[in-house]
Amino acid sequence: DQTEEELIRACARDSEDFPVEKIIIHRFGTKKPIIFKIRWKGDGPEADTWASWEDVKDCSALEQYLKEKPSLKKKFEDGKVRKRTNKTVGMGEEE
Repeated sequence: DQTEEELIRACARDSEDFPVEKIIIHRFGTKKPIIFKIRWKGDGPEADTWASWEDVKDCSALEQYLKEKPSLKKKFEDGKVRKRTNKTVGMGEEE
């Protein structure tokens, strides 16, 4: 069986079973790692979850989100954004 973290990571990469519809918002936690709130295709806001950079880095929804947020895209390009890679962040879990 997959752990919840493994399932979310698989889903966040545009899998056919659980495609990401869009990224809703981002935020920075302690020590400024970036996390993203994602909306699953076919689900409402009650199913939104927080995901790390590692979870969404290959997701087409991230490309779209960065197009809509040029200042954030510039920070990524300049290396000014710390990318959290060690775990998935649960919705409601404080950084």
